[in-house]
Amino acid sequence: MTGEILRCLARVTATGLVAALILAIDPGAAFANDPSIPSEEQKQTDQDRCKSLANVNASILSLTPLAWRKTLVVLLEGLGGRLTSPGIVSLQNELAVIPNTIVPAPIAQHDWRYAANLIQQQEPGTKIILVGYSLGANNSTYVAKSVNHVDELIAIQASVWGRAVAIGENVDKAIEIYNPKFWRTVGLGAKRLPGVHFRYVTNTDSHLFAEKDPEVHRFVFNEVKTIADPTTPEKPVTRIKRVSC
Repeated sequence: MTGEILRCLARVTATGLVAALILAIDPGAAFANDPSIPSEEQKQTDQDRCKSLANVNASILSLTPLAWRKTLVVLLEGLGGRLTSPGIVSLQNELAVIPNTIVPAPIAQHDWRYAANLIQQQEPGTKIILVGYSLGANNSTYVAKSVNHVDELIAIQASVWGRAVAIGENVDKAIEIYNPKFWRTVGLGAKRLPGVHFRYVTNTDSHLFAEKDPEVHRFVFNEVKTIADPTTPEKPVTRIKRVSC
């Protein structure tokens, strides 16, 4: 029995020595079928997949500025600020629910230079919408003239007694909401803003009510959502009539 055990141990020892010799000479051959080590073909396949994924990621990044561009909505109050323009303050909250929009607190009409600086600080590709009421509507034209590009300007009953400048080609679209009945606004909501791409929209509001008129708010909402997020449901507007340029 003892001799049989010794012979088995000798065979095992010999086999172990042979295996050790093979590993020393060619360690790769012993693990050629190890699934944890990729073959050369698998390595090439993985490299191809990485290149493909990199290309896809590059494509996504190149589309991101267009697909997810933010829209900045700048609101300019009328003379007297929030005390005389509460509708512009409430309009901020109404517009802020539209996806992809940034709607800062309304800006005093005399701080229009601050509004221009705010626009210039935005990342390239940000869409810009200007909404001004009364003297804020007048001064929105100065803002537009001071920046590189405005996607849309909406002027709500600009004052005929305040200064304004003609807007240029850097404004893609401009709308002035005014009351054609001069006596209703005493010149505080008359048609008076010139420039290219202007369209004029009539309403019947007195000047003091125009900025908080729900119909005006719905009109502005529809204009903003068209630029910022066209999938947002449109609000019904019936009393404001669009007229030709």
